[in-house]
Amino acid sequence: IMHLLRNGRMGDIYLALDLKDAQQVMIKVLPPHLFLDAAARTRFLENVGKLIELDCPQLVRYLAVLELHQGHIGLATEFV
Repeated sequence: IMHLLRNGRMGDIYLALDLKDAQQVMIKVLPPHLFLDAAARTRFLENVGKLIELDCPQLVRYLAVLELHQGHIGLATEFV
């Protein structure tokens, strides 16, 4: 992670460097209270998995789901 871009009610957004591809990416870290319900967490992870499979030039590309410390989930997307 290089630095914080923005704080928000639905999470913090960071600029990061993908070391594998040497490209800048954006990581949105979502607050853990969104995932207190195990079924909601599972559904969310399944839906994001489907978003990662999409490849459309009009959409920001989702690259990965990151399960972070203390129940936080991060969404890595291309940086535009």
